[in-house]
Amino acid sequence: LLYRFVELQSLLIEGRIHAAEQGYAELAPKFITPAMLAELGPGQSRGMYGGVIYGHAVVQCLHFGQRALELTAEMDSLGIHTWSAAAAHVRMLYHAARGESEEMARCREAVESFALQGESTWQTDMFLPAILLDTFLLCGDMVATRRTAEQLTRRAEQVPSLTRHAQLAQAGYLALRGDLTGALAHFERLLPSFPPYRGLHWFAMRGHYAAALNRAGQHARAKQLLSASLAQLAPEEHSMVVLYLEPQRQLALAEAGLGEYASACQRLDTLLQRHGHEDNHLLLGLLHKARAEVALDMQDAATALIHVERVEHHFRA
Repeated sequence: LLYRFVELQSLLIEGRIHAAEQGYAELAPKFITPAMLAELGPGQSRGMYGGVIYGHAVVQCLHFGQRALELTAEMDSLGIHTWSAAAAHVRMLYHAARGESEEMARCREAVESFALQGESTWQTDMFLPAILLDTFLLCGDMVATRRTAEQLTRRAEQVPSLTRHAQLAQAGYLALRGDLTGALAHFERLLPSFPPYRGLHWFAMRGHYAAALNRAGQHARAKQLLSASLAQLAPEEHSMVVLYLEPQRQLALAEAGLGEYASACQRLDTLLQRHGHEDNHLLLGLLHKARAEVALDMQDAATALIHVERVEHHFRA
């Protein structure tokens, strides 16, 4: 069972998220069977079980729904300090993925409190800046993106694998401040460092790159980049909306920039029809924002107004 757990950790790190998710769901119950409880004792079994559902909860933060929070409640119920600290990490990631900055800040205080007690200090210093970067870029938070770039640059001196994340943060910061020439140069150099299925952020990185290309008017390059990336995904992976929705949104904007309005509208309308009932206000607001922008390009004021109102509803929420 422990060997399988390590295999799943490798899948997660490599970006094979759907396979890791299925594995966690299948593996977790095996650590708390009557036979396992009798052999190892309830304390050791619960400790191992907590590690498996922690990985599962992290993956669930990439989905719509509240399954991640349900798993954090289960982690807290184990009565093990380490997994209560991990539950605080997951709750922060969950609220970050939804753009809920006040809840995220409250959870971050809890995470830092656990760190002061000696739990997961390395995660607070190194893991969190990298994992929160996508949220800062989606929210257009230039100050937080710059702070993240500086943190990751310092940490990369001791942990070289963080270098590419530091450079991604710098590229995103340049794009947010309007230095598109500098941003695109950074993204172009970074692209080989984020090959498909080599890290959680390989696909999301392409969405941020495409956003800069679209803002620079290079819609054909953005479309080529994202079309090739989407072709790599299996159909079931599209459920990981936190990583995979923004690149699809940017592809629609690239199509609109090329005058391919029918395709752009169909892509966005399909996404809104599929996900419009969900409660992730950040992602849904961004979808409506893109649909409004396409409608404005088409001089369709009535449709634009409908979606602007939905943007306001979601973002104010």
